[in-house]
Amino acid sequence: MSVFEDYIRNIDFRELLSGFDASYIEAIIEQIKYFTEREAERRDQIVLSYFGERSIERIVESVVRYLSSPPKLRSEARILDVGAGSEFFTVKIADKLRRYMPNASFYAMDITPSMLRVLKRKTGKVIPFLGVAEDIAGGIKYARRYMEIPEKFDALFSILTLHHCIDVEF
Repeated sequence: MSVFEDYIRNIDFRELLSGFDASYIEAIIEQIKYFTEREAERRDQIVLSYFGERSIERIVESVVRYLSSPPKLRSEARILDVGAGSEFFTVKIADKLRRYMPNASFYAMDITPSMLRVLKRKTGKVIPFLGVAEDIAGGIKYARRYMEIPEKFDALFSILTLHHCIDVEF
């Protein structure tokens, strides 16, 4: 069994989400259940049918342009996609950014294990781990117990995530 599979199988969601109140934890568990049962295996097709190829390419190009424009990230930058889902955008962005940053490392955080399994099957180029957008630091800290995840990242991006967040603070 891989380190990733061992990590996914042994996740304690209540511990990972311990900083949140019980109603939030239950809502997240319901989201995980929904995305596991209804969307994980079909997520790419759902996103593609919603946006179309042209709009997806515009979103990817926009993120790539932003992350590769001055001040440029170092060649070995660590870049995190928050709420990556099945990595529909992550892989496309990582592939394009590697032209500018050939030694960059890419990570993907999502709360749904089934989405991360889909992502893991697609590529070995992006390192997935569990966490929620409302507590990025907590997800990183928890994942570091099991996997080699940096404490800090040079950049992060998030696409199609905010509307899933239950408790957004500014």
